[in-house]
Amino acid sequence: MDAEKLVRKFLLEHDFPTKVNGYHYVKDAIVNALECQVPDCTKALYQDLAKKYNTVSDNIERCIRSFVEKTWQMLAVDGMFTGKPTNREYIWKCAEYISLDLLPRSAYDILDT
Repeated sequence: MDAEKLVRKFLLEHDFPTKVNGYHYVKDAIVNALECQVPDCTKALYQDLAKKYNTVSDNIERCIRSFVEKTWQMLAVDGMFTGKPTNREYIWKCAEYISLDLLPRSAYDILDT
């Protein structure tokens, strides 16, 4: 399954509202995190998303922050966050959670030991 489908599945399973400002930016940011595997590329990510959506990177950052503020508690229930995360923490923690779906079943057995 490709990264975008996995991210959409994750967002749907956690009942993230698609109408919340920043939803599409967060979706694309998580896809990017899954594909690039470079945890410190947030500023470049904002610039890439700004080009894609024909806006400015400050707007991308603000919209993602808005989405994080409205939704992080939904993931705290699953133990992903104990406090309000930064944009970067939120994106990478979601990507990490989704990447567990990519592990072969035997890898889960190794993690349990």
